[in-house]
Amino acid sequence: MNAQYEEALLTELYRIAGSISSFSKNGKIPLQSIYFGGGTPSLAPVETISKILEHAIGENGPFYLVNDQTSNVNANSRTKTNDDNNGSTAEVSIEMDPGTFTIEKLQKLKEIGFNRISLGVQSFDDAILEHMGRFHRSADVFAAVDMIEKVFGEDANYSIDLITGVPGLTLAKWAETLQITTTQLSPQPSHMSVYDLQIEQGTVFSSWYQEQDAVTGTRTSASSFNRTLPLPTEDECAFMYKYTAGYLRSKQYEHYEVSSYAYRGVTDDSEKGGKRSKHNQIYWEPSSSWYAIGVGATSFVDGRLVARPKTLVDYYEWLNDNDKSKHSTDEVEENELLLDDELLTDLVMKRLRTIDGLDLKGVEDRFGNERASTILEGATLGLEIGLAEYDSRTKILRLKDPEGMLFSNSIISSIFAAL
Repeated sequence: MNAQYEEALLTELYRIAGSISSFSKNGKIPLQSIYFGGGTPSLAPVETISKILEHAIGENGPFYLVNDQTSNVNANSRTKTNDDNNGSTAEVSIEMDPGTFTIEKLQKLKEIGFNRISLGVQSFDDAILEHMGRFHRSADVFAAVDMIEKVFGEDANYSIDLITGVPGLTLAKWAETLQITTTQLSPQPSHMSVYDLQIEQGTVFSSWYQEQDAVTGTRTSASSFNRTLPLPTEDECAFMYKYTAGYLRSKQYEHYEVSSYAYRGVTDDSEKGGKRSKHNQIYWEPSSSWYAIGVGATSFVDGRLVARPKTLVDYYEWLNDNDKSKHSTDEVEENELLLDDELLTDLVMKRLRTIDGLDLKGVEDRFGNERASTILEGATLGLEIGLAEYDSRTKILRLKDPEGMLFSNSIISSIFAAL
């Protein structure tokens, strides 16, 4: 299966190369970030990962990294420039779960160009990890960070993922999780992503729990067997969110997006954005374009969304249809091009998730004064109760940290209703 899937990914890259050569700079597109994710790519052979990377940014690939100064492999075949991204180095990231790689594999990944690791930690409590169906344990996390330090040094650029709202998690355990993360990992993570568990209807996990009690706020096991740990209440999850923002701020982390924290350093004199994820920020900037390949991936280029099927069988069938897998905007079906209304709602949703906020002057220039005024009207309640703030001089609308971000969905929904 690896060989077949590898061939499919390379086919997509070949087609991208063919579709962009007519309008890109020197036949190549500059990239600020490359991200291997969507599962556990660290389980794939290094040879496969290397081949995909080579076909993307090698001599005959459709892309090049901006100001590529970190990778030695294929260096002669990559275009370098100091004109993009303010001279900073492009990110080449890979998602890795603790316990799924060796130090030898990590060293090879560094050699082929990776300079950032996204580590799927989720929790430091072994009982919670087991209940979540995770195969690694807390000892594997410390071993993984130790390997990262040995390969990348004390300035290693790595992020960790944590989850709140999971079964068995108490307020005390969450406080301990954050304390471990910021004091016991060496080097400490340069970035953290903290997500709240969402129980999707129709999943096996949702069948384990009854509906939340309207009075007590507790969610109990729906199973006749005592096989599940209790879920935190909504109030406890909200407290965890606000506690996380305050605690990590005290540890010099910037809460720059609803679920994301970037280390700024004790002197706070680093470049703007500190250790923010460049890859994430591309998604949160609607004017950006991104190319994605593989099962379930979605590209956004020239206002066109191209979503790939979520199963291997459907993906292979989709790939064999040349018309559907084009990346150019020639002969695009109308429903694939985002209309102004969709672009505006996409802009509102993404920018209000970030601490930088939404530039209403830009909205006026692109969509008109009436739309900008309507957005401000939709945010009235949030502004009145102190969840949002508006600077009339700069015309920036933003949600306050952490209360506004905690209720971001409600505020954004109100704006959508007004629009």
